[in-house]
Amino acid sequence: MIPGFIKINDINIDENTTENITDAWVYINDQLQGVYELPAHFPALEVGKNKLRIRAGIKNNGIASSRAAYPFYTSYIEEELDIIEDQETTIYPTISYLDNTEILDENSDIILEKTNFS
Repeated sequence: MIPGFIKINDINIDENTTENITDAWVYINDQLQGVYELPAHFPALEVGKNKLRIRAGIKNNGIASSRAAYPFYTSYIEEELDIIEDQETTIYPTISYLDNTEILDENSDIILEKTNFS
């Protein structure tokens, strides 16, 4: 079987590029295809129309060897991506924060209290 190829240069948050997203967690038909460092170019054996889901990945705690899909972002989904044998398909994923996510900035008041568990 000859694979198709998928290319992802970056993942945008509400149409703004961020350097904090380092990886693309790629699912084809709800099966993890792989985790790819951005920019990514990889083969896909599932030729034809397939469901594609991309989750944005980060360096967990800033550590390059510890990567995770960021749980506060939505997923990018294409219900019927046509993957064609021996052809490259470039994806331009745009995601956003989940609806219930509160974004704090440097002016936010954060209070840390010592507890018996900390």
